[in-house]
Amino acid sequence: MRRIIILMILIFSAWLLPAQTDTNITSADIDFKEFESFTDSLLHLWYKQNAPFNKDLEQDFFKNDTSSAPFFSDEVLLTQLNRMNTYIEMTYNNITKQYIDFYARKRRNLVSYMLGNSEYYFPYFEEALDRYGLPLELKYLPVIESALNPRAYSRARAVGLWQFILPTGKLYKLNVTSFIDERMDVIKASDAAARYLRDLFNVFQDWHLAIAAYNCGPGNINRAIKRSGKTTYWGMYNYLPRETRGYVPAFIGAAYAFHYYKELNITPRKTYMPARVDTVYVNKMLHLRQVSERLNIPLELLQLLNPQYKKDIIPAIPEQPLPLYLPVEQITNFIALGDSIYKYKDTLLFKTIRPSLYVSASNNNYEEVAIYHKVKSGETLSNIAKKYHVTVSDLRAWNNIRAKQGVKVGRKLVLFVVRKKKTEETTIPQSNLLTTDSLKNDSIPVSVDSLSLKIAKPSVHIVKQGDTLYSIAKLYNVSLDDLCKANNISNSFPIKVGQKLNLPNH
Repeated sequence: MRRIIILMILIFSAWLLPAQTDTNITSADIDFKEFESFTDSLLHLWYKQNAPFNKDLEQDFFKNDTSSAPFFSDEVLLTQLNRMNTYIEMTYNNITKQYIDFYARKRRNLVSYMLGNSEYYFPYFEEALDRYGLPLELKYLPVIESALNPRAYSRARAVGLWQFILPTGKLYKLNVTSFIDERMDVIKASDAAARYLRDLFNVFQDWHLAIAAYNCGPGNINRAIKRSGKTTYWGMYNYLPRETRGYVPAFIGAAYAFHYYKELNITPRKTYMPARVDTVYVNKMLHLRQVSERLNIPLELLQLLNPQYKKDIIPAIPEQPLPLYLPVEQITNFIALGDSIYKYKDTLLFKTIRPSLYVSASNNNYEEVAIYHKVKSGETLSNIAKKYHVTVSDLRAWNNIRAKQGVKVGRKLVLFVVRKKKTEETTIPQSNLLTTDSLKNDSIPVSVDSLSLKIAKPSVHIVKQGDTLYSIAKLYNVSLDDLCKANNISNSFPIKVGQKLNLPNH
């Protein structure tokens, strides 16, 4: 049921049109400088975060020596791409050629450091992709998303190696609290990204489109399909968002550079990442500084291995142990020292921490659900946040609303709220919770987990202006397939205002 709901969200009520012949693509269609600027910003961010403790970084980090870069003709490049033996097509044209040149010549120094980091990160990516039967070359997506920086962040508030925005991260069960941001956890984020890519491919049945949708969202891909009348990435290329026009070519360029780095005379640079890492689970609150000082491990290395702990605090409790990633040779030492690590400077390090910020996570009587609110005339972010007992800053982050930016009437906002489970009792104050009474027609829950809240639902829906089959299915928390079967129609059937639709039994 959960996968059906996720796929419904991804489809956005658009349908695929018959394939047609691709149009010609010209290099003038893209803004290559924007991609260069974005990649350089990732480069500067990585250097800023790593240079203070990584003495191996060179002073000429931002310089790029192209004297040793070989030149390959179009014929050779095409042959090399065809020999890569990848499941995803590595298209060669005048667009992808620019991105191949970018990684193979213009940013060779960046590639050399990413190659060094890839020795640590790629095994995690490949394990997650293999778990869901996905092409392993998808491991190159974080190269263009984050330059293999787990602490990367973007202007759109995307975070981590796989650059999840908050709503998508939560949809795929990545925990984000005051202490934790699992979008930066290499293992959990990689698993979530693999599931997201699997769901996108199930929608579009084309890896170029699934990759593009990972960048701009499935809604934009569906709109490009509808406007262009094409069902291939290169066919709808001119109708895609500008950033997405360079996304698949960048993926191909990165894959080429990483596959042929030896032929390109690019040498992997040693980075700060250890050769082997293992996991221990802690079941009580622990500060990374306690681990650092007791095991004599640089704090910066622990932060790099455990970037998901935003305040260097692991807010673990017995009911919910949390992972700590350590160099493999330190695992035995950690176990041997036992409680002495937890007690080391604990009063000093935790004196400002309020337990209520993390203990509530252990209470199984409550669950977090996603709801949607349609903005009405006169409403502001402040009073919407107050209505649902959330903060304005969270509301902005969940919906990618910039500071000082308002919200238009009619826009649907997603909110993540805590709600009491059915038949369960607890002592958490009701003022901090979303109650059944506060759920109106404009805020019907959409499952992150299975919903247990009972809402009276009619047997017939009368189509209103702006309704789609998807939005109606979402409104009543039923699957799109069940709604179509109840009315003996397909999911591409055009519905009209005033039409009566039977609702499936639920």
